[in-house]
Amino acid sequence: MNIFLFTFVVVFYLLGLTYVHKKFLNPINIIILWWSFWLCLSFSGFTDLFIPDDYVTFLVFLMLTGLFVGSVLSIRKVKNISESRCLQRNDLYIARVYRLFIKTYRYVFIVIIYYFLKAMYIILTEGVSGYRGMTFSDGDNEGILFGHSYIEIMYGLIVSPYVLFFLFFGVYLYMSKNIKFVFIISSLMIILESSMRLGRFGLYYVVIVLGIGFIISKYNYRTRYLKRKIIKISVIFLALIVVIGGVRENNTLNTFYKSVFEYHTVGFVLFNNQLINEDSKLNQNISYGRGTLGGIGYLSTLVIRRFVPDYNSYYSSIVGDHHLAVQTGVNKEGLPIYHNAFYTMLFPLYSDGRELTVFFIPLLFGFAISRSYQIYRKTLDAYHYMIILLIMFMFIFSLFLSMIGSHILFISFLYLYLSNKFIFFKNKNAKISKL
Repeated sequence: MNIFLFTFVVVFYLLGLTYVHKKFLNPINIIILWWSFWLCLSFSGFTDLFIPDDYVTFLVFLMLTGLFVGSVLSIRKVKNISESRCLQRNDLYIARVYRLFIKTYRYVFIVIIYYFLKAMYIILTEGVSGYRGMTFSDGDNEGILFGHSYIEIMYGLIVSPYVLFFLFFGVYLYMSKNIKFVFIISSLMIILESSMRLGRFGLYYVVIVLGIGFIISKYNYRTRYLKRKIIKISVIFLALIVVIGGVRENNTLNTFYKSVFEYHTVGFVLFNNQLINEDSKLNQNISYGRGTLGGIGYLSTLVIRRFVPDYNSYYSSIVGDHHLAVQTGVNKEGLPIYHNAFYTMLFPLYSDGRELTVFFIPLLFGFAISRSYQIYRKTLDAYHYMIILLIMFMFIFSLFLSMIGSHILFISFLYLYLSNKFIFFKNKNAKISKL
C-alpha cells in the first residue's frame, strides 16, 4: 500500500471519528495518530534505517482500520443511569482501591528499594559496562540482580503489574480529584525499577500515561496550572530517559537521537526483515492466538515447567531469536546499524492468523476502548477510565515491544477486573480524603 494513499485514508478516519465522538483527541484518534506519524517518518528516509516495504504499510492500515471499525460499531446510546448512584458507586470503588494501596504499598516499596540498592552497589563496585544484560536471567545464567530465575519471575508476576496498575489509578486520582499521593509513589517505584536495570521504558510509561490521562479526562480540574505541572513532570522524566541512556552508551547526543527517532521507527524495519525472509519463523509458523494470549501462555508455561523442566511454549519458540541483533540500517560513516527485540505488536498479530487477525483483534480492542470511553464520558467513573488507559497504553507501547502478549499487562488487567468485582475491606461507607 502506498504511503500517500495510507495518509489520505487515515485523515478520513480521523475526521470520521471526530464526528462520531465529538472530539478530535479521542482515544482511537490518538492511537491512529501515534502509529501513523512514526510509520510516515519511517518511510521519509529521515533516519539512517532501511525503509520498510509497502506491505508493512498495508498491515498497519489493516490494524488501524480494525480500530476504526470497532470504534464505529461501539457507538450506541448509553443507558440513562442515576447520577447520584454513579457517584456513590464510583466513590466506593475509589475508596476500595485506595485503601488497598495504603495497606500494601509499603511492602512493595521495601522490595523495590532493596533491589535498587543492590543494583547501585553492583554498579559502583563492578561498573556500568555490560551491567544491563547481566541483570536478566536466561537459560544458562542467573541474573546478577535477583540471583535466581524464580525470584525474578515472581517479581515480574506480582510487583511490576502492581506498580503499573496503581500508576493508572494514580493518574485518575490526580486528574479527577487532584490527589497526587498514589501517582507520586507509583511513579517513584517506576523510577527505581527502571534505574535498577538502567532501563528507560518505565520512565516513558509515566510520561505517556500522564499525557493520555490528561487528554481524555473530562474533569473541570484540567486548568492551565495542571498543564504546566504535567509539562514539568514530562520534561523531568524525559531528561532522566536521556541521562540513563547516556550512562549506558557514554554519548548523550546519540542517545537522544536513538530515543526519539530510531527506537520509534526500527520496529517496522525489524518486522519487515521477518516478512521478506521466506525462511523466518514468522513465515513458517502460525500461532493461532497464542501470540495475542501470550500473558496466559506465559503463566501456563511456568506451571508446566514445574513438571516438565524443558518445556517451552509454541509462541516462545517463534520469538526465541528476537534477542539476536539484526542489521536495520547504515549510519553516515557507512557502518551497519543493528537492533533487536523491537518487533512491534504487528508480529504477534500477524503470527496468530495473518491479515485476518491483524484486522480482527484490533477491531475487538477498538470496540472495547470506545465503549468504555462513551461510558466514562457519561459517568466519569474510575474503572472505565482505567480500561481506556490500559488499552491505549498497550497500543502506544506496542510500537516497540509487543505489549499485547505481556504477562505484566495481562496481570494488571486482572488486578483491574478484580478491583471492580470484589470488596477489599468491610467498611462499605469508607471515604477517600484529599491528601
